[in-house]
Amino acid sequence: MNSWLLEFSERVSYVRYDEITVEIFLSNSLSAPIAVDAKLDTGSKFCIFQPRYAFLLGFNLESGARERIRTTAGSFTAYGHDVTLSVGDWQ
Repeated sequence: MNSWLLEFSERVSYVRYDEITVEIFLSNSLSAPIAVDAKLDTGSKFCIFQPRYAFLLGFNLESGARERIRTTAGSFTAYGHDVTLSVGDWQ
């Protein structure tokens, strides 16, 4: 059995939520940061957000890289755009 000690310089609290949801900020070179309450999965290949955030960030949603996302509940089409995602002091 291995023993590991993890130390962090910052703690992000999610106690105000019933689930693991944190406040993040989305931005790009053309927009001010937008606050979003999101479920953060650090192991996911994609970050999926509602289409309205593309509009708020000034993107033409369907001009992004088209990707078919598959889940255990089904699949859907998403469009990829480059954004900066910030959580606490991390980007």
